[in-house]
Amino acid sequence: MRFSIRLQQAHARTGLTCLQVEEKTGVSRNTVRRYAQNAVVVLDHLPSSTIVLAKFYGVDWRDDEIVDVIENGNKHE
Repeated sequence: MRFSIRLQQAHARTGLTCLQVEEKTGVSRNTVRRYAQNAVVVLDHLPSSTIVLAKFYGVDWRDDEIVDVIENGNKHE
């Protein structure tokens, strides 16, 4: 199982830099930058940092527009 994570737009709406988000959330700047610079991040697991950032950005990580489950290369329906 893989996860397709989309936080780029949520990050952009804050108007904050990656450093500012790191300081406010405790999530590493490299992790914040990965989500801020990529429309979609695909991972083999759902890191807790994803949930922390989603809450900080004011979006629901359970929304399939934010985090979607991918199985065997296909979108989970």
